[in-house]
Amino acid sequence: MGATSAKVDGVTFGDSDLDRLATIREIEVETHSNAGEVHRTIVWPLVRDGVVYLRSFHGPAGRWYREALADPDIALVIAGRRVPVCAVPAPDDASVEACSAALREKYRRSYSLAAMLAPATLPTTLRIEPAPAPARKQVPGREPASVGSKAR
Repeated sequence: MGATSAKVDGVTFGDSDLDRLATIREIEVETHSNAGEVHRTIVWPLVRDGVVYLRSFHGPAGRWYREALADPDIALVIAGRRVPVCAVPAPDDASVEACSAALREKYRRSYSLAAMLAPATLPTTLRIEPAPAPARKQVPGREPASVGSKAR
């Protein structure tokens, strides 16, 4: 697919991550409650013009969405590999339309597409950026991985 790398503070989503996110149907987003309880939720990853987006199927009531707003240091689990990222609210018209266009293209045959394009879900569009190095959280017992590295 050759998507253009997204770069934040010197940290990038490599082309392989962008290509995987553009083609894989589902991933998990990892968030946590105020009490620190970790939650993983299946979401649809979207890539448009090198930008990664997520949108909440349940609109503003979605737990993962609310937790990502409360603490934007989240992670994506891509094919079993945990990638620290930062969730940035993107309710602006350009981001909402880019995310919606990616949804229509990638999930055009899904029965759930209409719910993802419903007016109540549009403001829950999030832009997903690589986590800047200082914001990365280390999982106990694991070495920190670079965003573009492969699981060993």
